Amino acid sequence: SQGLKVYFNQTNVIASSIELVQQYAATTEKNNFSKNGYNIHPLAVPYYSTNMNKLTFYSEIYNADKVATNEDIILTYSIKHAQSNQIANDLYRWTKQHAAPVNILFSELDITQLPTGNYSIVVEAKNKKNEILCSQKEYFQRVNANSVSELSSIALVDVSDKFVRFLSQDSMPYFLRSVVPRAEPYEKEYIMRIAYSTDTLMMKKFFYNYWQKRNSDDPYFEWLKYRQYLAYAEYNYSTPVSYGFESDRGRVYLQYGPPNHLESEEHESGAYPYEIWQYYKLDNNQSNIKFVFCNYELAANEYKLIHSDARGELNDPRWKFKVYKSFKDGNGNTNYDQTEFRDIFGSQVDQSYDR
Repeated sequence: SQGLKVYFNQTNVIASSIELVQQYAATTEKNNFSKNGYNIHPLAVPYYSTNMNKLTFYSEIYNADKVATNEDIILTYSIKHAQSNQIANDLYRWTKQHAAPVNILFSELDITQLPTGNYSIVVEAKNKKNEILCSQKEYFQRVNANSVSELSSIALVDVSDKFVRFLSQDSMPYFLRSVVPRAEPYEKEYIMRIAYSTDTLMMKKFFYNYWQKRNSDDPYFEWLKYRQYLAYAEYNYSTPVSYGFESDRGRVYLQYGPPNHLESEEHESGAYPYEIWQYYKLDNNQSNIKFVFCNYELAANEYKLIHSDARGELNDPRWKFKVYKSFKDGNGNTNYDQTEFRDIFGSQVDQSYDR
């Protein structure tokens, strides 16, 4: 056994992590899964397939009675798009409870119509002034084979007085493809189908619908904000054969935003040029995430993603071997007989990665 120190704030209102629930039943005999009269079995992987139509969760709010003494608090719970923080499919609910040392939120949401995509379940506690006392969120993925039906209504979208009417026919394929880094999987499939067609009107309808979903109040503002990122990626990460958003660095930049810290080594002895990007926290609650890019072409600005510890990204424990030329044979192939990365005189890669 190993001791564990828990730093628990005794005065502020705080929320526990949100536990996604696989199944539950009333407790007949107390065991390791027992909580507040139920045996709660956690969902091992935050993934909901087409036939999983209920999202059940459990969370606890602590110390509400110390801030809202003898008052009621409002507990809200919702499902939001992971990348835009917009409520998905009107999945927003609330309940009122009297402030207590521990307030329990054990509920579920119907996700039958929730499209394929990346989401977060968000829990917030508010006082009677509607001020947020604490919040917590938990990332999950949804795959819904029926979600493409959402796209069938795009043909009904009226864009005659929307900002997309000013976008030229020639620019629409480029603009459509440029949003792929932030698009949901089913949206990407749709984009690839229409971006190479001649139906400019349908492109504009989809494009407007895409931004309206992410900012219903001002989709044009949301597009302009993204376009600034797009221009930066185009200027810094384009190559002779690809747009900036098509390059690995451009795609990561547009999908996750600017890194919090960047280490670039262009002239390290024995190494190809490489960059290490660090994100302190991603929208899906992953912390201290790294991306490693390496430029084997030297003059082409073609930095390839060779490793990351982010979920769903390329992960290669041997990525250091790809950076250093000394681990290549005469044909430029990695020496796979070398199992441990040995320190190289003048190497900066460990210091850069661990900063």
